[in-house]
Amino acid sequence: MARRPEPETVLTRDQLAEFTRKLQMLSDDGVERIYETTYRECAYKERILPPAAAIQQLVAAWKVLKKFRAMSG
Repeated sequence: MARRPEPETVLTRDQLAEFTRKLQMLSDDGVERIYETTYRECAYKERILPPAAAIQQLVAAWKVLKKFRAMSG
């Protein structure tokens, strides 16, 4: 019998907001490390899609880095 795929984990708005808030409290280097980690988690490997939550975290880290760069530049 075929197994049903497990439902994909997606961050709620509140969870994503909390993740973003925590990112904003980090230094620029700290956010870069989080971005690099989530970037690796989002890699497309052997026809396996990355988890949606990892993509959400990558985008959140990118947005925070973008704001940091805009403020410093």
